Amino acid sequence: MFKRSRETPDLEQPLKARSPHRAWFYFLPSVTDDLETRPMHRATLLFIISLLLLPLAGAAQFVQYNPAGDFRGPAESRQVIFETAMQNASWRLGRLYANPWFAIRNLSYVSGDSTGSSTGNDADLSASLGAGLDTYLPLGGSLVVGGYIRPEYVWWRDNGERRRLNGGAGVGFFGNFGRIGVEGAAERTEASRIFSRELEERVNQRQDEISFELTVDLGKRIAWFARAETLSFQSVEDDASLGGGFDRLDRDETRLQTGFGLFIRDQFRLGLGVEDTEVDFGTVSTFDRSSTGDGIFIELEYSSDRFVARGQLVDRTVEPTTLGSFATFDGQTGSLDLSLRPVGPIQLELSERHNLSFSLAESSAFFESTISTAAVRVALGSRASMRVFYEIGELDFRSGPGGPSDRRDDLTGSGVTLAFKLGRAQIALSGSETEYDSNLPGLDRTVTRFRTSVNFRLFDNSSGGPWG
Repeated sequence: MFKRSRETPDLEQPLKARSPHRAWFYFLPSVTDDLETRPMHRATLLFIISLLLLPLAGAAQFVQYNPAGDFRGPAESRQVIFETAMQNASWRLGRLYANPWFAIRNLSYVSGDSTGSSTGNDADLSASLGAGLDTYLPLGGSLVVGGYIRPEYVWWRDNGERRRLNGGAGVGFFGNFGRIGVEGAAERTEASRIFSRELEERVNQRQDEISFELTVDLGKRIAWFARAETLSFQSVEDDASLGGGFDRLDRDETRLQTGFGLFIRDQFRLGLGVEDTEVDFGTVSTFDRSSTGDGIFIELEYSSDRFVARGQLVDRTVEPTTLGSFATFDGQTGSLDLSLRPVGPIQLELSERHNLSFSLAESSAFFESTISTAAVRVALGSRASMRVFYEIGELDFRSGPGGPSDRRDDLTGSGVTLAFKLGRAQIALSGSETEYDSNLPGLDRTVTRFRTSVNFRLFDNSSGGPWG
């Protein structure tokens, strides 16, 4: 909820992957007092401590894409991120703070048959060129509002018909009133992203999100929260060479959650809650994957100088709401991230992902992905780092309502990422290769991907991306 991960600099992260909670504005005593520190009442301090124990709400019911080598590192307080962004704001007009930025993202070269189907697309080079403006406005007391705008141009070297102008805009607020905290946000984003592990093609998709959250400090390091969120996904991909059909997965998702969080000492945080979800495809056909579900989730986090552990387990039941092709799911999903710094600049990382993703295949409602990753990260001085990873996993496809899995794709992959700072630019270079071995003929495939990302600061203190 009020934390943001310092994640692996992976250029294929979907918009929602950086955190399952997109709250943008956090109670900052120093911000609302012209960035000067002031004493805090004990109740307020307990309230902030309670907030820091979250995120508590479970991850999205369906995670459409997990990047190769995915890892979520130690969490950082959103309060610190937001306060730093305002302190480093390039522009200030009265009480308004603003940060402009410019970035070249996802400069990617992909070769190999990434679809494992008859489309068999040729290799191509693509890039996203973006710029934007982030704004922050303390309104007095403990209420902060803000907004951003982010136009982005998607370029393809050979497939000129796929070039388009994407982008996004959002507004939000955060406030604290005694022991009660509230926040809300509304955002629209059109972005080019990898569709899924089933079809590793970059497509354009529109995502609308509206969310509201309420948190109450109960004292003794315990907090209660409730959250409501609605998401809408719509395909805006026009390229028929990809085989089409992306609009069949256009849908609306609604999620309601409530739970409690407990902060144990300074290093350990624990959360427990329940959720209710609904997915509506808005169509009446055999491809309709509309469903409703509920679940119980538990999350924990432990952090020290040398060892970090983050985990989430959701016991969920998902059932079809129509006579479409959705298959009932009754089981567990979740994630686990472990990192250990044994000596000097070396960091060892282990991660596990078990998620559900919608399938484009007529015969499969969704697939379960289980992926394990091991990585070594090495700091190369103070301005550069290198990370090498190896992953194994499987994709199990459901063949229909309550039906068994009749397709299974085993995968192995490896890759390397080099990230460094050069003047005002933050640069990441990476390459990876993933091999898929399917039990069905004609679906074996190998995906080789080279990627580059450049975030350029227009001014000495600009953030380099939306919300710093």
